[in-house]
Amino acid sequence: MTSEQAVSFVLSWLAYAGMYLTRKNFSVAKYRMKDTVGLSLQAMGYIDMGYLLSYTGGQVPAGLIVDICGPKQVLVLGLMGSSLISLGFASTSNSTVMIILFTLNGFCQAAGWPSTVKIMAKQFPVETRTRIMALWSTNYQAGGIVGTALAGYLTATYGWRSAFIVPGSILFAIAVLNQVFLPSADPASPRYPHEEDTTLTDVLNMLKSKDILRYGAAYFFVKYIRYAFLFWLPFYLQSAIGLAEDVAAYVSVSLEVGGTVGVVVLGFVPVEHSVLCSWSLGVLSLWLFLYPFVAHQIVVIVPVLVLIGFFLYAPDSIIVGAAAQSLGGPHAAASACSTINAIGSLGAFVQSVLTPYFVQTYGWDFLFYLLSFFSVVAAAILATFPEKVRHGYEELP
Repeated sequence: MTSEQAVSFVLSWLAYAGMYLTRKNFSVAKYRMKDTVGLSLQAMGYIDMGYLLSYTGGQVPAGLIVDICGPKQVLVLGLMGSSLISLGFASTSNSTVMIILFTLNGFCQAAGWPSTVKIMAKQFPVETRTRIMALWSTNYQAGGIVGTALAGYLTATYGWRSAFIVPGSILFAIAVLNQVFLPSADPASPRYPHEEDTTLTDVLNMLKSKDILRYGAAYFFVKYIRYAFLFWLPFYLQSAIGLAEDVAAYVSVSLEVGGTVGVVVLGFVPVEHSVLCSWSLGVLSLWLFLYPFVAHQIVVIVPVLVLIGFFLYAPDSIIVGAAAQSLGGPHAAASACSTINAIGSLGAFVQSVLTPYFVQTYGWDFLFYLLSFFSVVAAAILATFPEKVRHGYEELP
């Protein structure tokens, strides 16, 4: 690995991990905000919906802009915007303003994944990319771990507003680091004279691929599951299990710990992307179904959450990372990733609408059974991939 590749790896990893500091803090602070600000369950749902709607809607445009104009400035603007919005969120107690601000946060966060994935696609060749991406994709598990633990500590110690002020300040510093030190991967950069500029035609040809839609359909259900945990796990541990807010935050981190291990371990397994993801999601469905029967004490909840994270985050990272890069090819990697991510984000958005309703109407156990069923559906979609598309972009007709 060259020095330029190492700097790009570290700074892009840090950038996307940092975005989780201003994404997960609200899920941790929800329970305290319910008591101190009087934020209702319905208002919490609207804040989540606003974020996910804008995050979903921003994915495809962000990918197009990154592929055509270059990733660095798009990434830095997204980082700075999200950091400033987090600081603004801390200054208000009005639920309507919170909805507006977190909706704007979704637009800023939409720039993160396509820009960082494009940076990695530019820096690393196809033959080493799967292994490199397995390590690099630990960013959002690590960001989730740090973001959750930090927000939990700050909320319990200094109040919920600090859970937005401190992460926002850290993210702004990360934005400055990327602006100053991240090598340019823009199309006109002299560092990449061997690559032709990406055109709109390149992107549109990629978007015609049915395999993008197949991966996107599977990712719809995968991201529904992941965001149900991301937005509601700390709240569930407090309201249903009775844990204190800081303890709930620390326990919920076990999901991302398992996810980090799963991404690295399964990312190095030499099996076709769709086969590996289908198998992992099949095992995930089993643990989701068993969870309500076995997880009633922390000593059981923690290891089961680790296993759920292990088999959930690995296919999540492969689908929207290495697999999407292969489908997009060298010219449209960001657009392929953002298109699959946008379809998946529709699942996250639907989750934000349905989860509060299902929990209030049928209880938490029903939610785990539903997530288990969705895991089976995603596994089935990936299991039906034609053999020729399992090896990437180069074999597409």
